[in-house]
Amino acid sequence: MKVNLTKTYEVEFAKDGASYKKGDKVSVNMLLAAKFFQDGRVATVPTELIEDAKKIGAEDLFNKKKNLKDIV
Repeated sequence: MKVNLTKTYEVEFAKDGASYKKGDKVSVNMLLAAKFFQDGRVATVPTELIEDAKKIGAEDLFNKKKNLKDIV
């Protein structure tokens, strides 16, 4: 199954950071969304993003119990 890895997804920030504030919505790629999710900056991810991650076997990127460094 093919997935466009340059595809962007809209995520909403759950807490303030250096560049973005809580409630800001930005479009990011899958890996950056995973990084934000692991850091706790994004509380939820779009269903479409989770479905695309499952297609390529990367759903662990959006599991808080996993360490991003161990997955990538």
